[in-house]
Amino acid sequence: MRFNKLLILFATIFISAFVFTACSDDDDDNGSQTFQLTQAKLNAADNPIDLDITGDPFEGSVGHDGGSHPDSTIRDVYSNLTSLGSTFNVGDIITKKVYAKNPDGSKGNLKVSFAMIKMNDDYDPDNANWAYISIPYNANNDYNANPFGMLPSDWNPDDAKISQCIDCHKKASGSDFVFVNGN
Repeated sequence: MRFNKLLILFATIFISAFVFTACSDDDDDNGSQTFQLTQAKLNAADNPIDLDITGDPFEGSVGHDGGSHPDSTIRDVYSNLTSLGSTFNVGDIITKKVYAKNPDGSKGNLKVSFAMIKMNDDYDPDNANWAYISIPYNANNDYNANPFGMLPSDWNPDDAKISQCIDCHKKASGSDFVFVNGN
């Protein structure tokens, strides 16, 4: 009888120690995991942000008369936020659709979609921990289902430190690499 009580006591201590250790390991892992962008999260970044911006052509683009022209694109900005502020949290996503600008000033064909994804604090601290992705227009994509295009299946945040994006976004006022309200 005494042996059974000791066996139960040791089993209880062992199980309690195992559960406590497993829980504390889970907590540690959750704090160090990197935010993962999925197609569903990209698709959900569809709240329009009213910035009314146009822009210079992107490298390699050509204007209507064969030359390069300022204000040759129309850019619509969206986010998983309802408005853009001056600070951002891990998991915040800002997307931009870039359209050709027709000669009459109207919006032309979609050319490319971009996304900025705020990653964990240790992702790229020198560049405000933003990951970037460029998704060219694809006629085979259903833009009703995937409004910003298809996230490449091999997309890796370690490859999303795009120097062209970083160089431009470093020019934004403030400290978080985001152009808000014309900044």
